Amino acid sequence: MSGTSGSSATVPFPPVLATCDINDTLTSPTSEPWEGVLVQAESLIVSKTGTTVPPTSFGQWQARPFPAPTCGIDDEVVLDDEGYVAVAVPDSGDTLLRIIGVLDYHFDRYKLMPRDNNDVVFL
Repeated sequence: MSGTSGSSATVPFPPVLATCDINDTLTSPTSEPWEGVLVQAESLIVSKTGTTVPPTSFGQWQARPFPAPTCGIDDEVVLDDEGYVAVAVPDSGDTLLRIIGVLDYHFDRYKLMPRDNNDVVFL
């Protein structure tokens, strides 16, 4: 079985969401419409890694807007390294140009799940 694509259209870049649109525990429920959608967040700093991410790490890490919060004092995004392929967890304090991933909801939290290491772009 084989197939060909007849389209020369450019695949659109994922929409940019503010951290408060990804983590709606801080604002109105804005995350749910984006669940299962490939999205991105820009200008972030890694704030927590490993066992410092509540309730336990499970390969999760957090990032917040850089240089300053955009929505509130605690507008962090939880990221999960177990998306489609295990993603290397950056160090706390690393600055990121962008993170692309599928927005997922499990264990009472929205999480951004990068597809691979190319979805985590360092500044």
